[in-house]
Amino acid sequence: MGIEQDVLDAEQRFFSSLIEANRQALDDLLADDFTIVDIMAGNVIPKQPFVDFVAARAVSFYKIDRLEVQARFYGDTAIIVGRTRMEGSFQNHPFQANSRYTHVFVKQNEKWRLAAAQGTRISDEP
Repeated sequence: MGIEQDVLDAEQRFFSSLIEANRQALDDLLADDFTIVDIMAGNVIPKQPFVDFVAARAVSFYKIDRLEVQARFYGDTAIIVGRTRMEGSFQNHPFQANSRYTHVFVKQNEKWRLAAAQGTRISDEP
C-alpha cells in the first residue's frame, strides 16, 4: 500500500468513526492537539470536547459521502482537500450539508493522525 492510500484510509476511518460515534477510534486517530472548525457555525473545537460530543451523539452522522478528494504531501504531513455530502442530526434536529473540507494529517509513531479539520458549508444550488 502506498503513502497516499494510507492517508486516505485514515481519512475514511475518521468518517466511519463519526457515523459509528466510536470514541476509541476517534481518540486513536486524532492527534492530541487536534482541532476542528465546524461547518455550521465556524467554532473551533479541541479534541476532547469534539470526541465527547460525537460519542454522546449530540451530533450524529447518518451518512457521509466523500465526493471528491485530493491529497498533497510535505514530508510527514498530508493535506487533504475534499467535498462531502452529509446527513445527520444536531441536538436532535436533522440536517443535510454539502461541504468542502481541509484535513491535515501528520505521521506520528508510524501512524497517520488527523491534526486539524476545517469544513466550509457549500450553499445549496438554486
